[in-house]
Amino acid sequence: MKKALSISLGSSTRDHSTIIKLLGEEVELSRIGTDGDVKKAMQLFKDYDGNVDCMGLGGMTFKFYMEKERTLRSAYKIVKGAIQTPVVDGANLKRTLEGNLLQYLKKKFDFDFGEKTCFLNSAVDRYSLATSFLKEDFQITYGDFMVILGLPFPVKKLRKIEILAAILMPLLSLAPVSWLYPTGEKQETSQDKYSEHYDNNHFIAGDFLFIKQYMPKFMKDKIIVTNTTTQEDVELLRKAGVKYLITSTPVFEGRSFGTNVFEAALVAASGKGRVLETEELTELLKEINYKPRVEKLN
Repeated sequence: MKKALSISLGSSTRDHSTIIKLLGEEVELSRIGTDGDVKKAMQLFKDYDGNVDCMGLGGMTFKFYMEKERTLRSAYKIVKGAIQTPVVDGANLKRTLEGNLLQYLKKKFDFDFGEKTCFLNSAVDRYSLATSFLKEDFQITYGDFMVILGLPFPVKKLRKIEILAAILMPLLSLAPVSWLYPTGEKQETSQDKYSEHYDNNHFIAGDFLFIKQYMPKFMKDKIIVTNTTTQEDVELLRKAGVKYLITSTPVFEGRSFGTNVFEAALVAASGKGRVLETEELTELLKEINYKPRVEKLN
């Protein structure tokens, strides 16, 4: 049996393990959350090195693939103990799955977008998803610098996100993980802080932990485009009145795993013992007849 393990800086309450059939192989998918403990994560990458087929880094990413690649040095430090086992962060898979997600929904599901407005909380991390929305002429409000840095302004142009990222990323690449991403208990807290942007947009998209952290109690008829949702998360969205939940990764045992977990599973099942290129991932997704999740909640 192949083994794919995600070591995440996120909450341990979201840990899970399951066995799936992928590319003719049985693959054990597991997640270990370290509750924001970077030293613990570093030790786990060292301990499991050579004992699993692929590891995923959760809660961080090595590079942001925008108009130009931006590297996070702090992420590479976390996984430096993994010498034998390949480590992925899900970024290659994000580009593969999300770059034409809305076009896929329109073509394969005949999906009616309705009002073409979107609040995207993290375009730096989900640049491909942003471009997919733009191809369909959406008006997008980018929340990167609000939800990540606490700056009191939204951005309306993707080009401005690129410019600001070019200015800030050299400094942010050296910043503590907790500055950039909700880790540990922060993942379980909720702040009704940006409700006007939730209210004024039909689609709410991006990282689910950010969506959850700032979502208002009522989100009637909204459409959520995200990943990494548990059964409890789905029920939370249902109670809030969300109409559709769309995830780019498939569902296993009622939850959509993060892209780092799914990419690690594909690497493990491939048997190649190395990180796969975007083109290779695309071919594997065709082979398994991949489909995104489209779930009507209300």
